[in-house]
Amino acid sequence: MMPSDPFNSQFCVMAHKRGLTEGEICNKIMKIPSSVFTFFTIDIMPYVLMALCANGVVNSLYTFVRICLNMSLKPTTTWQNNGLCLIPPILFRCLITLNRLLHLNSWILLSFAAYNYSAKLMIPWMVYHCAFLTVSLVKLFLKATLSHIERKDIKLNMLLFKFMAIIWVYCSMKYYYAFKSALSK
Repeated sequence: MMPSDPFNSQFCVMAHKRGLTEGEICNKIMKIPSSVFTFFTIDIMPYVLMALCANGVVNSLYTFVRICLNMSLKPTTTWQNNGLCLIPPILFRCLITLNRLLHLNSWILLSFAAYNYSAKLMIPWMVYHCAFLTVSLVKLFLKATLSHIERKDIKLNMLLFKFMAIIWVYCSMKYYYAFKSALSK
């Protein structure tokens, strides 16, 4: 197995092969601590983030199109309790469509941020999905405490995936902040 050089060295060698002099950019890259550039963060993090973004965009687009074509995954009785309509079905359909549109836009914005290595553009995605996860956990907690909850109602896989996605985007955001701040010094 061949030993891998740190990213700092690989970047400077690549810049030198391309005819760029080892000037300010290479010196700034060499000043970045090597702990920031491990194999995991450099080689895998951007690709996993882009795969996560692609999955989110495709899933959100599919759900949005199904809702717009009146083949909704969620029935209009979600907010109805024992025949008592809390929200009229037409208004409920509009709210679901708006929610799915916001969801799709947040994933597209995260994809754009990941492609451009922009940590600031990841903040709206973090806010939206943290709020979504919080509301889901509060609903689960209320359902568990106020009534009997069945195992099929928990949707633990969805909550765990959402939590792991938020952690991954947060780590990517910190990585991009460190990378941009090291380059700007």
